[in-house]
Amino acid sequence: TPEHELLVEAFDRYLTAMDLSASLLAHQDGERTLLERYVSQRNRQTLLLAASVSAAILALFACVAVLRHRRLSRMLRERNAYIEAQHYALEEANHKLELLSQTDPLTLLPNRRYFDERGRQEYQRYLETGAPLSILIIDVDHFKTVNDAYGHATGDAYLRTLAQALSRVLVHDRGMAARYGGEEFTCLLAQTPADEALEIAERIRQDVEQLRLPNAAVEPGW
Repeated sequence: TPEHELLVEAFDRYLTAMDLSASLLAHQDGERTLLERYVSQRNRQTLLLAASVSAAILALFACVAVLRHRRLSRMLRERNAYIEAQHYALEEANHKLELLSQTDPLTLLPNRRYFDERGRQEYQRYLETGAPLSILIIDVDHFKTVNDAYGHATGDAYLRTLAQALSRVLVHDRGMAARYGGEEFTCLLAQTPADEALEIAERIRQDVEQLRLPNAAVEPGW
């Protein structure tokens, strides 16, 4: 309005004379500070989010690694147990094979191979120590007539019975009986002088005589 024109002119002159540069700079500094704070806060939030995501990923990897480690450890224990069982079974099988290779399948006495091995060991001990060593060589009388008259099955049964008789006598002495072949047996008597070996041989003969194994082709019939 006309009555206000003088007032407006006075304000205009005042505003023209004012130096607003400081205010503008302060305003700009304020805006810049505000932006820097905003960016810094956003960066911290972004960093925190990234760190949280990284930690979650690492935790996931750690969990997977732990589970995998447990699984591999369990598999390793199972595999080790299996290998140990197989090793034990192999040892048992080797032991059984070794026993079979040293055992006569008919009489279950040691065979000639084992007797020869033990004989060499005992003879070497005799050479080193001078301890007495005796060997009995036993041949079953008229065994061929048993096979001819009664059959080989009966002959085999006789041989098993004779083997048991040898074992019964030698269980009380330091001796080892073996089937040397056919109807021949041997007894290895370590640390046994000849006179004691003769007594053992006589006990074997008496024990076999008491068995009364039938043989009609000879006299007195056994």
